[in-house]
Amino acid sequence: MTALVETAVDASLFTISDEIYAQLVYNGQTTRSLLSFPEAIRKKAVVVNGLSKVYSMTGWRVGFTVAEPKYHYEPDAIRWELFLKR
Repeated sequence: MTALVETAVDASLFTISDEIYAQLVYNGQTTRSLLSFPEAIRKKAVVVNGLSKVYSMTGWRVGFTVAEPKYHYEPDAIRWELFLKR
C-alpha cells in the first residue's frame, strides 16, 4: 500500500479509501488506514467507513467519511440524493 500511496502523492491524485471491512481480518493479518500515512496523502483523500459490517448491524446503514472540510459538502449532497431516490 505504501507504493500506491507514494504514486498517488507523486501524481497529485485524489484518493478514496473504502475501509468498511478494515477491521475484519483473519490469521493475525493487519490493515493500515489511509489516515495513518503522511499529511500529503490525507490532504487529498476521503476515507469511507461504517459500523454496519464490523458490529453486525445488518440493515442499519450507518456510515461516515473522514476528509478535509472542503470535501465534506459534495458527499453530503450525494448522500441525500441517494436517500431521497430510494
